[in-house]
Amino acid sequence: MSWPRDEAKLERVRALMVEDELDALVVRAPDNVLYLSNFWGMKGYEAVVFPREGEPTLVCLEASAEDASRMAWTQDVRFLRGYAEDDNRRAIALFERAISMDPGFGLAHAYLALALLVEHDYDDAPEPIRNRALDIAQRAVRLDPGDGRCHQFLAQAYLYKGAYEQALSDSERSVALNPNDANILAQRGLVLGYVGHAEEGIGLIREAMRLNPFHPEWYWGALAILLYAGRHYEEALEADRRIASWKKPWHLARLAACYAQLGRLEEARAQAAEVLRLAPDFRLSAVRLRYKHPADVEHVLEGMRKAGLPE
Repeated sequence: MSWPRDEAKLERVRALMVEDELDALVVRAPDNVLYLSNFWGMKGYEAVVFPREGEPTLVCLEASAEDASRMAWTQDVRFLRGYAEDDNRRAIALFERAISMDPGFGLAHAYLALALLVEHDYDDAPEPIRNRALDIAQRAVRLDPGDGRCHQFLAQAYLYKGAYEQALSDSERSVALNPNDANILAQRGLVLGYVGHAEEGIGLIREAMRLNPFHPEWYWGALAILLYAGRHYEEALEADRRIASWKKPWHLARLAACYAQLGRLEEARAQAAEVLRLAPDFRLSAVRLRYKHPADVEHVLEGMRKAGLPE
């Protein structure tokens, strides 16, 4: 609901900031975002940067633009990474532009490598894309070896090339550089899961969720992958339900595998039917999985096979 801007309340906050010698507040808890901006996003992605002087800034998902325009007290609304089909395509163009302006900007290289992988469906990316992402991520680390995010995305690029030892090394380095970065911990957990250490990886992702209670949805996807690898099928289902809105064939195929491993074959077959409705050419023989150990690959395929997905 839209309420008139409460200038008296905002001035009380600013007076307290003067007393405590604070130049700005950065708030993410939904109640605090609402208090300072009148915007209630209910997603946990939102933040407000509230300066002692000047207009506050609301940060939210682009999908919330209409609500923000109607409800927020501030006109300065910025948008977070979204999930529209062309978001990563647009990001690639912007990162390339940033690099053209500053070729030594390591983090721009790192995010360009990540955006390339995301745009082309991660481990399903064609080999030339994976090669290019790896080259760019290596350049990022050379340019800025002290930024954990550069090592994080290099580890991801190595993972999708099947270079497991390098992926482990760089993900370990990323955590050493910034052990309180929740994204880095979650990514390290995923790497550990792919090389056969699912339980250790699950612990790291749960720690990442503790550090960032308003984490992005991909944490649930990563946790679901590792819970399945660890044979925790009920918990994997619960994690997958948190991202039910994704509705992508691969995600639904993993749901089908969980149901099948639990012996809930009717539900498994229903999910498998939805996979084939969305992707009629889905075949297990075409599935590419980047696990280090063949037994882990077979474990995933076994569940999907039990669910009735075709070879």
